[in-house]
Amino acid sequence: MAKTLRVDESLITDSLRINGIPAWNSLGHMALVVALEKEFTIRFAGAKVAKLTSFEAIVGEVAAQLGA
Repeated sequence: MAKTLRVDESLITDSLRINGIPAWNSLGHMALVVALEKEFTIRFAGAKVAKLTSFEAIVGEVAAQLGA
């Protein structure tokens, strides 16, 4: 997330939510979704993209798609 959003890793915390940092705005969100899909070879349905509003939600959804 830090690399995609171009922020220091210390800003990526378990409690981070969309718009919690300036870089995680609507454009940053779409860049993050694309980067996650590419990195983990997964796809998020449109409805899921809208629900990926926190670090916790992202970790949970990636884990679910990877069968973890």
